[in-house]
Order: sequence, then structure tokens, then C-alpha cells
Amino acid sequence: MTTFVNGEADVLLSTTIIESGLDIPNANTIIIDRADRFGLSELYQLRGRVGRYKHQAYAYLLLPRHARLLTDVRKRINAMKQYSTPGSGFKIAMRDLEIRGAGNLLGAEQSGHITAVGFDLYCQLLKQSVSALKGEKVRPRIDVRVELDFLETHGAGRSSTTAGGQPAPQKTQALHFSGIPHNYIPEPHHRIEMYRKLAQASEKTLLDTLQKELRDRFGPLPVPVELLLTVAELKILAAEKNVTSIEVLEDKLRLIRSGDFIMVGGRFPRLTKKEPKARLKEIKRLLLAL
Repeated sequence: MTTFVNGEADVLLSTTIIESGLDIPNANTIIIDRADRFGLSELYQLRGRVGRYKHQAYAYLLLPRHARLLTDVRKRINAMKQYSTPGSGFKIAMRDLEIRGAGNLLGAEQSGHITAVGFDLYCQLLKQSVSALKGEKVRPRIDVRVELDFLETHGAGRSSTTAGGQPAPQKTQALHFSGIPHNYIPEPHHRIEMYRKLAQASEKTLLDTLQKELRDRFGPLPVPVELLLTVAELKILAAEKNVTSIEVLEDKLRLIRSGDFIMVGGRFPRLTKKEPKARLKEIKRLLLAL
């Protein structure tokens, strides 16, 4: 290391040990092999080892051919290109939270204590605890599992089994995104704020208030946000009907209440519509009929 810092060697071959605390002003180029194996925070720290002086710096991230097809890898690389200005650490951290996930609304994996309960449940438990300390009436939390094979959400569609424990068949139809697009709410911390409020919406009035706030602050709702709010409404309605699971698989609607599937005429209810909005309305009508 001393040899490299003193300029006696032009190339330093190293592990990721260099990501923390090293300041080498004369280093202006870094080549990161198999960048797909690194997390976003690691890539950000490694990139920060160069460009620490007045010279133009370059960071080359090498990927195998197949890695470009992986969704999370593509998101990490795009984030590295998007947040390249000084002081981007907070934005990188928020983007990393979105990619890796913090529960069943934002994703399936997250380090730290939130991973034990998920972002959605964590927000609800936190709100319940605060209400209890204030002596307010504590509303029961919403605990409804939603798996819809026609919608793609952060964390949704990752399960390899169905509610009945059977392997989930390979999806062949196009998935529609349900979430908050980056071009609708560009700032990561604002998106996280909206997801948090959505997680804490335990009744329809709170959901309506959030919908109005989204329109006032960010403009007309794009389709993915409308779908996200509709799914949240279904969860609230299902909780009121004591339904603990909503699953759609190949047009079959599987609702679970008290540990048993809800059948209509001895069969699973069938969805007849093709568009996601219409399919969600069908599910809502079936829940209201319970």
C-alpha cells in the first residue's frame, strides 16, 4: 500500500478492504471485477476511493453477460450512474433500501431488526405502540397476505410456493407494475415516506387522505400508483372480513379465512376480466359479498 501511495507502483490489486477510510489523491481509476456480486453501498464506497483530488476520475464496473439480465443488478448499476455527484450518499442509501427491500411493501430482504417483521408490519406495530402510550384506542393491525400473479410489486412474486404449499407455476402473462414509479416521485426519501404512510393506513379514510395528498403534492396518479392503492384497499377490506390471504393464480381467486379456503359452489371463484384494474374490482366485489 505504501508503495502505491508513494507512486512507486501504478496498479494496486486489492480486495474490498480498500473501501473504508483510504484517501489516495493520486488514484484516478478503479476497475471493479464482478460488480454484480457487490451491494450498492459497497460499490459506492469503492467508487469513492478515486476522484479525491482535482483530476478526472473513472470507475469501471465489469459484469458477466448474464448479470445484465438480473433486475437488482441492473438497478444497482443504474443507481451508480444516476448518483455520481458529491454528497450523494444519502440518496444512494435510500435507493439501496428500495432495491434490497424492507418488508412486504418494498421488498423481501433487509438487514437489521426490521427484517424480522417487515416494513409494513413494523410501521403498524410502531403506530400501535405510540397510540397505546398516548392512551388512545388501538386499532387492530392489518395482517393480510396478497399474492397476485398479474401484478408485480417490490417483493411480490418472489415466493416459489402457493398458499396451499404447492410449487407456483411459471408465469407466462405480462405483469403490471404496482408501486410508485421513480418518474412520479423522483426523490427516494419522498417515496419511502409515501410507502410508510401507506403501511400505516389501517382504514379507508386514511387511504383516501393519502390519495389526496399524492395528487396535491405530485400530480395525477399514474396507473401503478392507482393499482398500489387499490391493493391496499383490498387488504383493509379483507381484514374487515377476517380474510387473511388473497391469492390469484391463473384466474383462480383463493381467499383464506380461519385457515380454510373460501369456495363458491365447491370451486375457487374465477376472475373473468383481463385488465388489472378490472380484476381488482372483481376481487373487491367478491370480498364485499362475503
